[in-house]
Amino acid sequence: MILLPQIIKRLEDGVIYILTAAVIGALTALLVSVFLLPKTYESQAVLLVYNRRGENSDGQISTDDLMASGMLAQTYETLLASDEVCERVVKRIGFAYAITKADVSRAVTVSQRENTALLTICAVANDRNLAADMANAVALDAISLDYFAEVEIRIVSYAEPADAASAPNHIRSAFCGGIFGAAGFGAVWVIIPLIQDVWSEMRKKKQKS
Repeated sequence: MILLPQIIKRLEDGVIYILTAAVIGALTALLVSVFLLPKTYESQAVLLVYNRRGENSDGQISTDDLMASGMLAQTYETLLASDEVCERVVKRIGFAYAITKADVSRAVTVSQRENTALLTICAVANDRNLAADMANAVALDAISLDYFAEVEIRIVSYAEPADAASAPNHIRSAFCGGIFGAAGFGAVWVIIPLIQDVWSEMRKKKQKS
């Protein structure tokens, strides 16, 4: 019968080996993260969607109109993710990058900020400039959309090339590698001797019988 004290004793006996496995796992994951995994960069552009019908003489937007604009933003969130927009993005920046409509569709996500009329256009690519250009191309395309005559879209902020890669996260990779290394070796270190003990006890019982 396998008892918890046996498992604890086995882990205590092999703590040095388990820690070594954790270090090896962390270093291996870190090297893979640094030298093998491709870097990806993320850039974001922000849009404001509002209804000009509620705009007063001073050019200000009423609170009620902002609430209605929030609902409109949900519509534009879907529109800006359409194949038609992706095709126009390729036409806009395709001369500088070898990209397809499918590439844009995979790389760009559009999301509404909760309880606002703001849309965030996020683009991820292996090239920091491409990520920024894709996000800005979608933002510029949004301005040209004329589905609703009284709706206007303003670019709150343009996307800028990222200073650093958003992925892979080297610290996270090393941490996960260390955990898997320790857990994997620890399991083997504990289980194999216990299986051997059980097998030995079974053989002894069989011989006695």
